[in-house]
Amino acid sequence: MKNGLGDLKIVEKIKMKLESFVRGLPPTMLLACSLLALSACGGGGGGGPTSPVSFQGTTALGVPFANATVAFTCRAGTASTTSDTNGNYRLTALVQTPCVVTATNGASTLHSLAPGGGVINVTPLTELLTLYVAGQLNTSESALFSNFSGNAHAHALLSNSAQVSQAQSAVVTLVSNTYHINISTTNFLGSAFVAGSGAGADADLDVLAKTGAIDPATGLPSSAAASASLSLGQSNPFNPGGPTGATGGTGGSGTGR
Repeated sequence: MKNGLGDLKIVEKIKMKLESFVRGLPPTMLLACSLLALSACGGGGGGGPTSPVSFQGTTALGVPFANATVAFTCRAGTASTTSDTNGNYRLTALVQTPCVVTATNGASTLHSLAPGGGVINVTPLTELLTLYVAGQLNTSESALFSNFSGNAHAHALLSNSAQVSQAQSAVVTLVSNTYHINISTTNFLGSAFVAGSGAGADADLDVLAKTGAIDPATGLPSSAAASASLSLGQSNPFNPGGPTGATGGTGGSGTGR
């Protein structure tokens, strides 16, 4: 009995010292330890190695897409967060990029693509981009999202920066030729902007709504614009073995601000 009590006292002393040590760690060290522990347990689902990746951006429908659930489904791992009242979100997660992104609030849903970490916006223009890429992959937007973690063809396309840039340029050209407006930046996916400011990418969304590319009642792309973007992608199929073909997906690296 005495030996048992002595062992319990030793265990209690060790526990107290460990708790004191953990309380003394800086917040950044605690975050790193937590991420490592989660990684050891398999992260947020999916197969393959994961690492901490930081994402941030703006969700907007011409006005801030506030309190939207922003969900990432990646080559390996999943994660989600909620946009604030200004439509901004920030997230660090254990995943392997590339990813597809869904922002949902009530009956409204927008989609986007995340080739890697950093700024990833979710807007009607990224919705058109997602439809274009789905067309390139000879699939539908819903099928692209439902089977993304196992879609090596999609991973190859989104892991190639030249392909992503070409897809954004194609959407800008489509909008320009169809609705006779100029988009302020071809990198609408990764350029930071302020929703509701009437400047930069936000001004582009306002003009798109006035010309009919965006349905002013919903803030989503019109059915005509959505169909045109999907069809344009289908006419430019992705060829992984072509001059700008990719070799496969890549692990993300945290590039959050």
